Amino acid sequence: ELTLAITTRALFGKYMRDAAAAGAIVRFIELFYGRISALPVPGLLPTRDNREMKSNVAIIEDWQAPMNAERKAAAEPFDDVLSMLIEAQKMDETGLLTDHQVRTEVMNLFVAGYEVVANTLAFTLYLVSQHPLVAQKIQAELDDVLGSAPVSLPTLDRLTYLDMVLQESMRLLPVTTVLTRQTAVPVELDGYTLPKDRLIFISPWVFQRDAANFPAPLQFEPERFDVESGAEIPKYAYLPFSSGPRICLGNTFAMMQMKINLATIWQQVQLTHAAGHTFAPHYAFNTRPKDGLPMVVHRR
Repeated sequence: ELTLAITTRALFGKYMRDAAAAGAIVRFIELFYGRISALPVPGLLPTRDNREMKSNVAIIEDWQAPMNAERKAAAEPFDDVLSMLIEAQKMDETGLLTDHQVRTEVMNLFVAGYEVVANTLAFTLYLVSQHPLVAQKIQAELDDVLGSAPVSLPTLDRLTYLDMVLQESMRLLPVTTVLTRQTAVPVELDGYTLPKDRLIFISPWVFQRDAANFPAPLQFEPERFDVESGAEIPKYAYLPFSSGPRICLGNTFAMMQMKINLATIWQQVQLTHAAGHTFAPHYAFNTRPKDGLPMVVHRR
């Protein structure tokens, strides 16, 4: 709910925690991941899931259409991503940035940012709960940098250990388990020839748990991301937001959001993993905690 509120405010200028469209978006994502994680079923077939996906899309578009019209008619742009895309559409002379394209781009950003951020936060809270020394270092940094004051943009940059904790969490438990690229030309790779236009699947999970790239890869060690004392990480061995020209556009926003969220939580409470619950990652295109992640809240 937290990530839903923040993401929709940034994209649409409105908090959507209780809106019908919010539920439609979340359900659409679930159905979409289910489709691409199983045997492919063409979207044209009138299956129950396909009918529900189309119904959710209609709810989302009915909710978004008035906002598009409002921003097109506004004398001054709104403070959200949707408004930025519509301003770009006004200056587009190619005709490629249609109303449908604007809606699709905003939804792409939502799908990319909503679940990945939420599950990364959950994984990080779990990992820190299992490593008391890491938790102590986080608390010491928060007390030193923030004290009792809320986090701000100037102080955010000073939370360097929190940065390392997040980076190590995304290395050990990456939410994005599969990336894809298409070969523009034939490529020779380790004795194999990959033809042009071949779709390549890349697994951050495998790269980031390879001992050749990260010594003791199954250990949670935030210090390996210390820019001053940590070992140099091979290029393309660490891919939480992908890399290259098609790196995730929202990576900076996602990191800022997660750091603010975690700092605000840990300033006030400590979280311990609930007794009797067994933590396990569940793979469904993206990775999430299986059976949720119940935790016990302790006031600092």
